[in-house]
Amino acid sequence: MTQSSIEKTLWTDHLTALAYGVDSALVLVLLAVWLFRPRSLTREYK
Repeated sequence: MTQSSIEKTLWTDHLTALAYGVDSALVLVLLAVWLFRPRSLTREYK
């Protein structure tokens, strides 16, 4: 790897990557909360 192949990354690129990471983590957390929500045991599914 040469020095010329390393480019400076703008802070906006870091912010975009962070926003995508937070967004996907939030989706996974909400999905887990929905999947593992407490269900009533007295209700029967017909």
